[in-house]
Amino acid sequence: MSKSSKAGLSEWIATWLRTELGLPEGPVETTVPFTRFGMDSVHALMMTGDLEEHLGRRLSPTVTWDHPTVDSLSTHLSTTAVA
Repeated sequence: MSKSSKAGLSEWIATWLRTELGLPEGPVETTVPFTRFGMDSVHALMMTGDLEEHLGRRLSPTVTWDHPTVDSLSTHLSTTAVA
């Protein structure tokens, strides 16, 4: 599984949410908005920075607000060209 594939990104985002937001182990609902997990603007910027490091490319600072679920963010990131 590639780190930039939709599946790879979905798993990375779910792991990040569990770790940074203190979610319980197990599946993360991929269609639930990040804010329902407790994400705020500080966490959104942290995730964006960590995703930039993971992917090796710059991302819009609003990417997590523009694509506010695991499904929408992983789809967006796996289908957009490297900037």
